[in-house]
Amino acid sequence: MTERWVVLGLAPPRTGWFSDVTRWATSGMAPVEFVKCLSAAEVRARLATGRSHSALLIDGATVGADRDLMAAARDAGVVTLIVDDPRVDRNWLELGAAAVLPDAF
Repeated sequence: MTERWVVLGLAPPRTGWFSDVTRWATSGMAPVEFVKCLSAAEVRARLATGRSHSALLIDGATVGADRDLMAAARDAGVVTLIVDDPRVDRNWLELGAAAVLPDAF
């Protein structure tokens, strides 16, 4: 059996990378189950279920992407990765992100 990772994603629905990761997951190009979330509250609810998640991908322009959300993910054992939005100037690593990915990853 192939191992699959459960990845949460937080971004506006029409964000390019959001669609790309969804396509990769559904086509089998990436061994992930991608769970799309449209709000920070939805991410928190998913984290509270007790289900094991591997990572949280957050679009850098998302409302609610803050230190508290990243701390909640970290407390649940989830690594937070930020997909950079060049229009937003924030020090994501200082806020608790494990890494910042380019917007065209």
